[in-house]
Amino acid sequence: MNCAFVPVPLVKPARVLLTAQVEAWTERDSDNGWGGCRLEVNGNPLVSSRTEFAFHDPGEEYTAWNQNSESATLVAVTGVLPAGNPVVGIECNQSEYKGAIQYKSARVAAVALSDG
Repeated sequence: MNCAFVPVPLVKPARVLLTAQVEAWTERDSDNGWGGCRLEVNGNPLVSSRTEFAFHDPGEEYTAWNQNSESATLVAVTGVLPAGNPVVGIECNQSEYKGAIQYKSARVAAVALSDG
């Protein structure tokens, strides 16, 4: 699931600093959830940026007021990207067999650092 993506206009080749924030919640009526998010450039994952979310309720009765939630910050520096408009962002997923997660908010920011 694509959570937040933005094109980054580069007038010359550059490395890009990516920062992202995501908030994960167990879905309504679900006590358990598992999933993860990672940064991407043009649909290619930056594997080292991946973070996992895992929620488990040991048996308390579920109500709308006790949903589990967690926030994470992801940071990565790309290799040198060519001039143009690469699309950077954060991609998230969930595992249905371990419970369901919603990503209530996701933000990504990109800053060109240096040329090649």
